[in-house]
Amino acid sequence: MITPFILWALSGPSGAPKVDTNHFSLYQDQNLVGKATYKFSTFANGNHELEIKLELGPSVMVVVKGVYDPKNVWITKSMDADIQTHAIHLESKMVADGAQVQVDGPNGPQIKVLEPPSGLSLADPTLTWWKGTTPTVGDKATFAYFDLQKQLWEKENVEYLKDSTKTVAGVSYQVHKISQTIGSGDPQIEYLDSNGDPVLIEGNPRFERSPKPS
Repeated sequence: MITPFILWALSGPSGAPKVDTNHFSLYQDQNLVGKATYKFSTFANGNHELEIKLELGPSVMVVVKGVYDPKNVWITKSMDADIQTHAIHLESKMVADGAQVQVDGPNGPQIKVLEPPSGLSLADPTLTWWKGTTPTVGDKATFAYFDLQKQLWEKENVEYLKDSTKTVAGVSYQVHKISQTIGSGDPQIEYLDSNGDPVLIEGNPRFERSPKPS
């Protein structure tokens, strides 16, 4: 878990981070199944934090966080889930040889380092698309993605497809359409606003941006 002190150390003492927060309704088909909060923070030293909080009904809560350096290489990742009465905590940090994780061993927890695939960048350039970096339609990015839940490295491909207009929850947005593919999985389509924040994510569940709370 990333403590407030660690976040202070990452951001430096020169002021509060810039935070973009958006809220979402989660759907499976046409059924509302929960809600989510998507928060992107930029710190004074150039680091970033992405936090996604999911609430699926009254008994499932999941919080996923990633902290990234100014070059968009992740520093730490964590996931906390409360599922009914069962709590799950996963965390990893980037070290010289790869992703350091804690795994169960015959004599208790053990520290293990998982090496990334060779030949792939560890930086995710798309993290700051429209947040300081402006891509061009047709731009592509390929890099190593660490799946904390599965505890394995995968190749991720992202492509900026086109610009269009999307109406979500009665609000019309000018959006950037991108395709994201992790490993051998199916492409996921996302529509981002002019600030690079999601408006609609065609996943399972589907994320639809909600109007700002009053």
